Amino acid sequence: MQREMILKVVFLSIFLCHAFHVTDAVAVEEVEASARYLLGDNDSKLDGRRLALLEAKRTAIEKAGSYVDSLTEVKDSQLTLDTIRAYTAAILEVTEIKENWETVGQSLSFDLP
Repeated sequence: MQREMILKVVFLSIFLCHAFHVTDAVAVEEVEASARYLLGDNDSKLDGRRLALLEAKRTAIEKAGSYVDSLTEVKDSQLTLDTIRAYTAAILEVTEIKENWETVGQSLSFDLP
């Protein structure tokens, strides 16, 4: 299942590159994203920083663009299959501008504003 999903994303990327001639003119888009992670009892500062950065990257990729595919099958006026798939792909260069550590109640919070 995971391998099938990866293959679909790769083929979709290749198709979109050829369909829109992205290889001729690559567009660079700057996207800003922020994230916050509230550390739990078993989290280290490194874990909090890493998880907040992953969330910010995911948000930036979603802002940059996504491909959504839906499939609906009906047989004899009955819905037999209804599937929605979303794909995103990007190459990121991350620049961290600012990071904040603060105490929220008795927990520590890491912010990438």
